Amino acid sequence: MSREPMRILCLAVGLLLTAACGEGESLSVSAPPLRLAPGRETRLTVQVQRAGITGDFFLRVSGLPDFVEARTSRVLDTKDTALILFRVVDTVPAGTQVTARIEVFNAAGQRAATDVPVAFDVSGGAVDPSFGVGGSRSLPTPDNLGVCGAATTPDGQLVLARAYPSGYEVSWLDEAGTLLHTTPVPEGRSYATAGEARCGLAVASDGAIWLSGTFATDDFQLGLLVTRLLPDGSRDPGFGRGGILRIDPVSSMGSAFLGPGDLFVLPDGRALVSGLGQRKSSLLRLLPDGTRDGAFGEDGWVFITTEGAAPRLFPLPDGRFLTLVQVLRPQPDSPSSMGRYPAVLRFLPDGRRDPSYGAGDLNPGLEREGGTVAGAMLEPDGALMLSLRHRGELLRLTPAGSLDRAWGTGGYRKLLPLPGMITQPPLDVLVRLEDGRIASADWGSAGKVRVAFVFTLQPDGTVTPTSREGARNAAFTARPSLPLGTDPNYRLERPRWLFPLPGNRGLLVSDLLEDRRDKEGRWPVVTDVHLARFFL
Repeated sequence: MSREPMRILCLAVGLLLTAACGEGESLSVSAPPLRLAPGRETRLTVQVQRAGITGDFFLRVSGLPDFVEARTSRVLDTKDTALILFRVVDTVPAGTQVTARIEVFNAAGQRAATDVPVAFDVSGGAVDPSFGVGGSRSLPTPDNLGVCGAATTPDGQLVLARAYPSGYEVSWLDEAGTLLHTTPVPEGRSYATAGEARCGLAVASDGAIWLSGTFATDDFQLGLLVTRLLPDGSRDPGFGRGGILRIDPVSSMGSAFLGPGDLFVLPDGRALVSGLGQRKSSLLRLLPDGTRDGAFGEDGWVFITTEGAAPRLFPLPDGRFLTLVQVLRPQPDSPSSMGRYPAVLRFLPDGRRDPSYGAGDLNPGLEREGGTVAGAMLEPDGALMLSLRHRGELLRLTPAGSLDRAWGTGGYRKLLPLPGMITQPPLDVLVRLEDGRIASADWGSAGKVRVAFVFTLQPDGTVTPTSREGARNAAFTARPSLPLGTDPNYRLERPRWLFPLPGNRGLLVSDLLEDRRDKEGRWPVVTDVHLARFFL
């Protein structure tokens, strides 16, 4: 077979492809398989084998999707390796796998190439770089009381309500985290502690926003404030008076009004609002124009004897709804002493109690917890999952209101402290992901560092993988924070809401608190609202 005396065709095998080279010269390139994760920079070392060839070579990468960036370096004359830096800059479609071609070449036209399989890891707390800047963004809100309500719209927008001593603000953000517009509600007044502000916020089927809060009455008491905003942020002129409804519930409740609770909107446009009074809680149903619904309770009102916390509301598809409250009951070990206990009640659409649910005011399984429920999550089948503060436990109630003894260990799942955490997390947030796992977010102390974290549990409440290091890497995501005591005004991130999103992602809404200190004392202030989107 004839050939040119100074040029041959060098054939490569395996991953090594062809290179045009002279007699006695050879060139090949190889690299291991690549695995990329959103929000993380990944380094790939490329091996270049050459014989009889001098001078610098260049790298080129092709075959990557638009959501992956690659930065290449030169292969120096004295080196046999080079680095390529990869970064995922946008959302990764589920199941994506590609093959990248890595090519080395020089000015003389000598070249070699190899194909590298690329897989994507979008689990374990990796940030979603398509949101904000690098997966997160902050909304400066100086000297406010924090996020008091959050909701998502059917088209993917995020709606936030922030509380100030002088009123409320409602803001809309698009899917990428860009602020669209903000509407002030100066008629309100909030007196909550920073980081603990609460208001009702819900999105109606027509895109309108309902907000419930408080206002100051003429005699310096608190009243119930409800407003309805249109999707563009303007007030609904057909609601109340100019979009605002002020209600003084004292005469109806027979006790002082202390603050708002939950709010949800029915498919027909009516809204149910809960509120807290002194040893009594209120449920109020309003028509779309703000008038009280006479078909509910007594002139729109239902009152419950409770203690210490506004009712949480969970609507059911058939028009009934669950209410999570606190009640006073004799303590099991000391019947003469009264204690606060959680209770779950079910109501019929007309506001009457549903006697077929649970066992009276105290549900089986809740009698062992003398305190408050930290988090609660309504399951698609009508079951309710609760996290018990101070005990580090989850429990599950059946759709009928009894303890689900087929779940966990007799209806309970004990959670050991997360890797690196000093105590059990109280699990203030519980949501169900697409694949059935449970996601939660909270804050606590990890050694000498105060952190916020997001983690996932299996559908049965177990943490996987079971190894300590594996759980740290796959189920624990710490947000940046400062060690205690290193800054007199150190910042603490406190998660308030976690929204499940398609693709097993989560959107975390947190308050960033700062401790202000002077010679007169120390007090917390919320300086920013922090938003972060994760792959879970």
